[in-house]
Amino acid sequence: MRKSTISIGLALGLLLSGAEAFAQNSAQEEQFSKLMMDGVTAYRQGAQDSSKYEEAIKAFEQAYEIQKNPDILYNIGRCYH
Repeated sequence: MRKSTISIGLALGLLLSGAEAFAQNSAQEEQFSKLMMDGVTAYRQGAQDSSKYEEAIKAFEQAYEIQKNPDILYNIGRCYH
């Protein structure tokens, strides 16, 4: 549970602290934010329904295409753990 809390905290911290610095325009910034939130939500739901981890992975991978931040790769890895 503690590891889940840490990874969710990292995802939210990334979302809130650095998205503006990396996003190329407001449309990409909005898309990035939505994908990160979708990924975090699906990850949280994965404890009850393991198929949600696949949704989280897809959302995080799409977010990574917008912003090549290694913290997103960590979140993807947590979905496989």
